[in-house]
Amino acid sequence: MSRRRMPATTRIPAAGWLLLAVVSFSALQSAQTHGATPAAAQLVPLDGRAYSASLLRLEADGRIMLGVDGKPQTIPAGQWVRWGAPAPFAPSGPIVLAADGSLLPIDQQFEPVVLQGEKLNCDTRRLGRLQLPLPSVRGLVYHLPARIQQADVLMREILDAQGSADQLLLANGDRLSGTLTQLGADKLLLEVDQIPLELEVRNVVAVIFNPALARRPPATKERMVVGLSDGTRLQCQAAVSSGTSLSMTTQNGLKLSSALANVVWLQALSEKVAYVSDFQDAGYRHTPYLSLNWPYERDRNVLGGQLRCGGRAYLKGLGMHSTSLIRYALDKPYRRLDAEIGIDDETGSRGSVIFRVYVDTGDGQWQRRYESPIVRGGQAPVPISVDLKGAKRIALVADVADRGDELDHANWLDARLVP
Repeated sequence: MSRRRMPATTRIPAAGWLLLAVVSFSALQSAQTHGATPAAAQLVPLDGRAYSASLLRLEADGRIMLGVDGKPQTIPAGQWVRWGAPAPFAPSGPIVLAADGSLLPIDQQFEPVVLQGEKLNCDTRRLGRLQLPLPSVRGLVYHLPARIQQADVLMREILDAQGSADQLLLANGDRLSGTLTQLGADKLLLEVDQIPLELEVRNVVAVIFNPALARRPPATKERMVVGLSDGTRLQCQAAVSSGTSLSMTTQNGLKLSSALANVVWLQALSEKVAYVSDFQDAGYRHTPYLSLNWPYERDRNVLGGQLRCGGRAYLKGLGMHSTSLIRYALDKPYRRLDAEIGIDDETGSRGSVIFRVYVDTGDGQWQRRYESPIVRGGQAPVPISVDLKGAKRIALVADVADRGDELDHANWLDARLVP
């Protein structure tokens, strides 16, 4: 498809742009002897309590090998939820947003981001020099807003963008649409109505590459998110380690590699892990405290940003506002609902919510199976495990507590049904 498009120019408020083979025991001992002990992090299994473990190996079939108390342990695919946590996102340079949702912080210490033909050339700290086909790239953020919530909104807007033209989001609030013909170290050239406009990079907040040309294939059933120590987050259809190296294939088919030691977070996205946010609800109701109605969000907080609680980001879960209730019809018997509950960090330690879980065993009568103490903003996430024996339907409730519904941004983090 040609990159020629019908240009357009609009103006938006400035606030709009300010606004996841087996390693032997002797090999593990050798690594410890030479001071290369793998870093330990929390492993959340599908069944049972979280525990501390170091990552030793990833297998092609989804198994992971961990070091637990100095001994290797293999966890089968589909039997683990996550290991580790996303690294804080504080890049020193731009960020590339891939069409499959991957995030790539760019290191411009040696080479700037440049457009050469139909490829975006860039340097990364953990993946090396990359040549990214433009259809695999959704956008490029030059200046990330300082506030995390605003950064989330900006990146979500780029990923959700529509249209058939390249778009530049400018620091003064303007949005320009046209055909991007040059992208260099300091300047960009955009054709608008066949008139070339030269802009300095320092005045550009972000670039959205023609959404009509983006290649965003359907997500594979068995996949994982791989997070690296510089904030890189890769949506992978395959990830396998060999020695100290990790080879990955993203959902967009990019072949990437990094040192295994750079991995700080893995999240299983598998049919075997039944995340509640992947189910279609059977009814949702919000009862406004005054007059403002709040919808619920899947895998987002109620403001549309990434789920965050206790200083860490979560990939999966539900964002709700008190007082609200959401129901689900269960497609098969499940033993438990496991999750962490908390108030989203964007409230600045405010907000207070009581979380409740109800079940209907088939007689149409709702039974309360769980009620939390008051959960307040600034508290660490609270792990819960709720018995679902006999349940045909479940209902999740976020209710008011201390100060009406003020900033009651309730999160059901990594909420999942355990068969």
